[in-house]
Amino acid sequence: MSGQAERKASADSPVSGAFAGQYVSFGLGEEVFAAPVGLVREILTYQPPSRIPNSP
Repeated sequence: MSGQAERKASADSPVSGAFAGQYVSFGLGEEVFAAPVGLVREILTYQPPSRIPNSP
């Protein structure tokens, strides 16, 4: 997360305010992203890309 301070939840310092709640996190390349659980519809396993006929 470049340019942003990271906050980590622990028993000694609970996260509050805008960072409170449950999140789903995932990696894409070198980046890590997170989305609130309430916005997630489903979690799919990785599937290799398929070739589409007559495409470049």
